[in-house]
Amino acid sequence: IAPPTLLLYVDAGKDTMV
Repeated sequence: IAPPTLLLYVDAGKDTMV
């Protein structure tokens, strides 16, 4: 389990900022 990286942040932000 890796820490929240930029990829994860971008993915979550994109999904949340529809």
